[in-house]
Amino acid sequence: MITENKTGCCFITVDAYATAVGFYMKNGFRFLGEKERKGYENWENAHPDFRAREFIDDNPTFAMYFNLLSLIDDLDLSATE
Repeated sequence: MITENKTGCCFITVDAYATAVGFYMKNGFRFLGEKERKGYENWENAHPDFRAREFIDDNPTFAMYFNLLSLIDDLDLSATE
């Protein structure tokens, strides 16, 4: 029966604009592979002043993910303190 189906999700994925990667990293997101991380590092090296600029015409996206199970780990730790 369909009501007996137990589903859920474990990950949140985003295509983060290069200028927003710092926000996602501060909130626990990680790059979805080495290619994405290296691509961002190359972009960041080519645009060292991007935080000071008002407009970026070259703003690619990079795949990132967040593991929701890490929230459970955090809740378990805070419950024992």
